[in-house]
Parts: sequence; C-alpha cells; structure tokens
Amino acid sequence: MTRIANIVGFIVLLFSPVFLAGQTVVSLSDTSVSVAEQVTIPINLELAPEAQLNGFHIQITYNNSHLTFVGLETDGTISDSTVNAINPSNGSILISMASTYPIETSGSLFGLIFEGTNVGETTVTVSSYRINEETTVTPGPSSIVRVYGEGGNQPPFVVDLPDTVRFIM
Repeated sequence: MTRIANIVGFIVLLFSPVFLAGQTVVSLSDTSVSVAEQVTIPINLELAPEAQLNGFHIQITYNNSHLTFVGLETDGTISDSTVNAINPSNGSILISMASTYPIETSGSLFGLIFEGTNVGETTVTVSSYRINEETTVTPGPSSIVRVYGEGGNQPPFVVDLPDTVRFIM
C-alpha cells in the first residue's frame, strides 16, 4: 500500500502548480468580433522567475474563412522595442522577434489584429513557440473566437422556461 501511495504522491507532485512554476508560459484568451470589425487578441507571456526573453519564434494558425489577419500591435506591450519579422500566409502567421535589451517582465507580448469575415466560431492557435533558442513547445494554447453578424447580432439561442408560471399578488 505504501508503494501505491508513493506513486500517487509523485504523480500529484509532477502535475502540481508549484512544480510547473519554473516554466515560461504563453497564453491567449477567448474573444468575439463582429463581421467587418477588428479585434486585437493579446498574446501574453508569463516569464519564469529570474528568466529573460531575448528572442522568440512563434507560429499561429487560424481559420481564414472566419478571420482575416490585419497586423501586429506592439505599442504599449512588453515587446514594443524589439525587431519583428512577420510572415502571414493563408491561415498561418510566423512571427520572430529579437532584442538586444532583454525583456524581464511578464505581460502582453503583442496583439494579433484580426477582422471578422464570416459568422461562426473558430480558433486561433499557437501551433508552436520557441523562446531564447530553447526547446520548441508544441502545441501551444488556443483561443476561441466567435464571429457575429454585422452590428454584433448574435445567433439565436434557446431559453428554458418552466412549464408553469405562478404570479403571487
């Protein structure tokens, strides 16, 4: 029984947040946009303690039938003084950044600017990323993007109503 408890304890330790605290993590959030309007999806970076960012390479994929890539926003982000190389292609974006002054804080790395083109739900996925010439991380995180009709019209939804309604006067 003690052997099983040790194995379970090791597995819990392996997947605990404390054990994973030393990693640098890239993240992005779910969002929505209307057709013919633009949305900026921030790509966030959580640096490991004592870590620095001198450069990275990131590949992002998206469904180009729902979204059109417009550009990259770096003003006001932690990467606003870096050199950027952007290579967009049908449904894929390759971004490389380098800096002689290391980034030493966590925050929004940059924003991806998209325009909604067709109503529906799609994902924007960080297919892979590589930080400071270290090991490439695949797959990365994803963001669900809901594209609504012009003016923000949402698709219809079902509301459950009770079979009986009582009014008390």
